[in-house]
Amino acid sequence: MVNVSARMRFLIPIIPFLSAVRSGAQETRPAPTATRSREDVVVDLTRNAIQARRREIIDKAMELTSEERPKFDSAYNKYEAERVKIGDSLVEILKRFSDQYATMTDAQAQTLLKDYLTVDEKRTGLHRKYTDAMLKVLPGKKVVRFFQLENKMDAAVSYNLAGSVDIL
Repeated sequence: MVNVSARMRFLIPIIPFLSAVRSGAQETRPAPTATRSREDVVVDLTRNAIQARRREIIDKAMELTSEERPKFDSAYNKYEAERVKIGDSLVEILKRFSDQYATMTDAQAQTLLKDYLTVDEKRTGLHRKYTDAMLKVLPGKKVVRFFQLENKMDAAVSYNLAGSVDIL
């Protein structure tokens, strides 16, 4: 059984991140315009808040040695570039959903669902690929820690975005 202090060590760096992401709903936001919907503004603010803090959280929580740092940084930078592209695909799907919401047909809904599942599969594939890459440069426990942090941050993003997407 893991003691509470060990659990808190992984949670503490994420608390400000979670607070910042969730409080985005209460911050002053740019007003939607004819070309930028409320959903676009929420998505952009959420992504910006996360990107600003993601690397900082990873750096603090990973507790890397001076030997591990450059190897991890190389793998992480490649991972992050691929993760952002997958995130862009998800944002595009959310924007299409928002644009089509009022008049969505069954065919459009099915296409969006298939596209979402494809993005989800790409995210899982990315995790598998970089699990192997990270295990080449870090001990297993640190690789698990990395993906725990990533999953917690992704959950915070999903939670915040879910509040901006209407139920069909």
